[in-house]
Amino acid sequence: MFFIASFALVPHQSAEHLGVEILLIGVVSLIGQTISQTRYVRMHPGHPVSWLVTRIVMSLVATAPLCASGLMLLASSEAWAAALVIGVVLSFIAGVTGAWVLLIEIMR
Repeated sequence: MFFIASFALVPHQSAEHLGVEILLIGVVSLIGQTISQTRYVRMHPGHPVSWLVTRIVMSLVATAPLCASGLMLLASSEAWAAALVIGVVLSFIAGVTGAWVLLIEIMR
């Protein structure tokens, strides 16, 4: 979200440039998360499949609206800002959920 907000503040930027930037941030984030999760599963084969599925779903749910927002902006749709807000909220929820697991659930 920091990078999207930073790029959105660039003055005199066209909507197409902002759309490409939002889309690239979403795609790079999704690819990075997928690589990270794939490496973790390969290094720790004993974890249940439900753990991996949960992590993948959280990544997709948080990142897909950002990619959709970039595509909508490129297509000149007025709903791009709503998709961006949804992506920000879902990313925040995914982050808080991950922090909860790390801080509380692991200690049990």
